[in-house]
Amino acid sequence: ILDNWVAIVITAYDEFSYAYRAIKLKVFDYLLKPISKEQLHEILNKAKEQLQKNKLIKTQKALFALQIEKNLPILRKKFIDEWVKGQLTQQEITEHMHYLKMEFPEHIGILVIRNIDMHIRDAFVGSWDKNLILYAIHKITAELLQKFNRSVSFIDDNGCIVAIVSLENMSRWLRIGKKIEKMIEQELMYNVIIIQKKIDGGIMHFPNIYKEIMK
Repeated sequence: ILDNWVAIVITAYDEFSYAYRAIKLKVFDYLLKPISKEQLHEILNKAKEQLQKNKLIKTQKALFALQIEKNLPILRKKFIDEWVKGQLTQQEITEHMHYLKMEFPEHIGILVIRNIDMHIRDAFVGSWDKNLILYAIHKITAELLQKFNRSVSFIDDNGCIVAIVSLENMSRWLRIGKKIEKMIEQELMYNVIIIQKKIDGGIMHFPNIYKEIMK
């Protein structure tokens, strides 16, 4: 099936019903016979230009989508920061959620990893940079949250790992905090405090719950 094409109707029927149907079907042009070579060449050149334009638009959309996918963690963090601070309109929030793939079902959970213990237990771990440790903790968290149908996680400006998770499986949600805590302790030898909150009513309640946790 062709993904870039236009339809040109050439017909001897001049009834309005045919032309109307062609318009409804989004036909590129509707030509009545007889038609000269000049007319045909002109419409074919226009069709060619339209196809080239369609291809360019498709390429630009693909590049845009690729850039968004590549920078999702940064874009999500910036969006949530502006959202929590009340800097976005309702329409902007809805649009951002769509483009950043943050559309969640009604029942979600928020998980925050905070008060990361920076007291070094091991000489090797002591050489780690704080940002590297945060990245490692975030990576462990994100990997364990993949078992949920949908999850979004990021590192906020306070050096906390924040995750939003869809709650199709409550028993898994109740266990995940301890599992993340145990994995971080085993792999990185760091102690963390994990706070979990269930949010009923959808993601629009996220800013208030986030602020409450961060007090």
